[in-house]
Amino acid sequence: MKGVPAFCKQLATFSDNGELVEKIIETLITLSADDGISASIASGGMITIVDLIDEHNDNVEIMTLIV
Repeated sequence: MKGVPAFCKQLATFSDNGELVEKIIETLITLSADDGISASIASGGMITIVDLIDEHNDNVEIMTLIV
């Protein structure tokens, strides 16, 4: 799926915008119900998600979505 890399790029680009990060993560969670998309997120987006954990470790709402 071509959309997953675009979502991950947006997460990296706008990582300082907590509200947008939350919406993108919520979208990725919904999309991950599909096994193929879930695999794409795992292979292409995990570095971005790990970086978000480091950046937003004090934001309960974002951390709840990520972990």
